[in-house]
Amino acid sequence: MKKNKWIPIVNILALLLVVSCSKDEDTSSDTKAVFSYVADGFLVNFTNFSRNADEYLWDFDVDGATSTRRDPAHIFPEKGVYLVSLTATRGQESSTFVDTVRITGPNIKIDGDFSDWEHVDYTFENPEGSGGTLLKVKTFASPNALNFYIEGTSEMNFAVMNFYLDTDNNTDTGHTTWMYPAGSGAEFMGEGNFNPEDPGASSGAIYEYGGPGGSDWTWASVASFADAMQFAEFGTNEGNKAIEFSISRDVLGDMEGVVNFGLTESDSGWTHIGSIPVFQTPESEFAPFEL
Repeated sequence: MKKNKWIPIVNILALLLVVSCSKDEDTSSDTKAVFSYVADGFLVNFTNFSRNADEYLWDFDVDGATSTRRDPAHIFPEKGVYLVSLTATRGQESSTFVDTVRITGPNIKIDGDFSDWEHVDYTFENPEGSGGTLLKVKTFASPNALNFYIEGTSEMNFAVMNFYLDTDNNTDTGHTTWMYPAGSGAEFMGEGNFNPEDPGASSGAIYEYGGPGGSDWTWASVASFADAMQFAEFGTNEGNKAIEFSISRDVLGDMEGVVNFGLTESDSGWTHIGSIPVFQTPESEFAPFEL
């Protein structure tokens, strides 16, 4: 029988292929750390794409906060840029990957769902037993709007609401109101009526200060509530009545750093029933809204 001279050659090639594959697998066993992330407000979900590792150590660049989970989530305390590192380890091998995580703040939507405010600290809380119908407030400045979240008593209704904005952060300019004698200076005031049945039909106007002596308004309207404000329906949060609304930044001019504000509400007979911060005391002053 004639021998097939190609069989030994085929066997040798097969052996070389096996050796080659084994070498590639050994090479790919090097530990490599890498991750990606998705930020939703202050909450960041990390996805770990590390190779050939079975232990992980994350450093979130926040007061020693770490995690050993493969794919952790972390709540960052405030807006800013953080250098997050992941060290992936397997046996004696380790690799560290560092990436910049940029936190721009919560994704506030004026829709009556208050969960997007969950990780935002209260800007101001009235002392217990003061402030009437208004209890506490959260604020957040998005690129296009100043956003407010208000908690109050069950009597909060905003039948008549007034808000004052010191947009240049200077109490010596703008309208100085007797309600906040320790510091006001409002460049703008919003006055109107909230419609609980149809928030989009709430009526009112935003006025720009231009009067002499810091104590009067020219009543020059720069925008209507319909044009410049967005309201959601009343809801509840932890037993308190709550509402959120926003004011367009386009109508407020240039603002930097801090805006100061005061908010009051009256009943349908224009009797004051609530304020935040508390008004009409010698210490009453606007609260800061950090941009």
